[in-house]
Amino acid sequence: MNDVEQDWFTAGTSRLGFGTAGIFREARKKERQRLLDAALDAGITHFDTAAIYGLGLAEGELGRAVKGRRDDIRLVSKVGIGLTPLGKTLGRVQGPVRMILESSPLLQRRAQSSAASPTSGPLGALLYKDTFEEKAAQRSLDNSLRHLKTDYLDLLLLHDPSPALTHLEAVYEILERAKSAGKILSWGVAGESDQISAVVKQLPGPTSVLQIRDDIFREDECLSPPAPCDYLISFGVLGRALPTIMAHVTASKERTRLWSDTVGIDCSKSEVIAGFLMMDAVRANSSGIVLYSTTRPERIQGTMATLSNVAHQDSHSLEKFRELVARELKTTGASPKDEQ
Repeated sequence: MNDVEQDWFTAGTSRLGFGTAGIFREARKKERQRLLDAALDAGITHFDTAAIYGLGLAEGELGRAVKGRRDDIRLVSKVGIGLTPLGKTLGRVQGPVRMILESSPLLQRRAQSSAASPTSGPLGALLYKDTFEEKAAQRSLDNSLRHLKTDYLDLLLLHDPSPALTHLEAVYEILERAKSAGKILSWGVAGESDQISAVVKQLPGPTSVLQIRDDIFREDECLSPPAPCDYLISFGVLGRALPTIMAHVTASKERTRLWSDTVGIDCSKSEVIAGFLMMDAVRANSSGIVLYSTTRPERIQGTMATLSNVAHQDSHSLEKFRELVARELKTTGASPKDEQ
């Protein structure tokens, strides 16, 4: 790791990062800007986005939100998955569609699941395309810089690369050239742990940053990187765990009472469960960044307050919460993957 990268990892980056993959679940642009402003005002300095988020619009909205604050924040984007012509077209008219989806949570969940990635379903295959090839990757990076209104990215991540890619060495060279040119300060790999492990082994040089999925259903108390790296970022902390645990806890009054009495706080509230999950994630990734997202601006400040002194908090309630999850829920089957 060079001195510039070391500065990025150590200089004032918030432990909580804000992810923009899901902000377009809020269909109104004004409310999305209010959401990003709330994250900035709460002291979050790490913002994660990608070319495909919001069907191509998330980077632009984030760029407008951080205007005038560039020196105080860390901008992270991704390369490897781009939009097809159909995806770009739908991105421009997605507002009314999202309004309709808002009225039907079931339909919204199905659409999100099918359109999460190029391999997530028929809709995903229609919306997204591979941009790992050299010229496509360069265009993707240049477009990200333009949309974010910046000369450089603090971090560029390979977006869900497959171990079956035949040109990983060329991809590595693209990233190293971008770093030498000052377009990025550092780069890494984002995706599922098993895929990342196989990809990193094929790269001809070291990987500074890994971004992997995590939640309380992990086998160990601490989050372990799937390959050697200098810095670890986790995502997906709430995506599967929050609805699964909420459904379980609130299935009966007796169970709600048991969980609440055991941990000493009302577990019928989603914000309480989310708070425990975030505390668990921060402790599991004790020296890295945990990505978080919500469409409720008022929840951001509360989450930051919960985590501000997590290392000094009494761990009794969290340990009891973990014990309940391990005893009653760790055999739960995997749920569909969420965006990252």
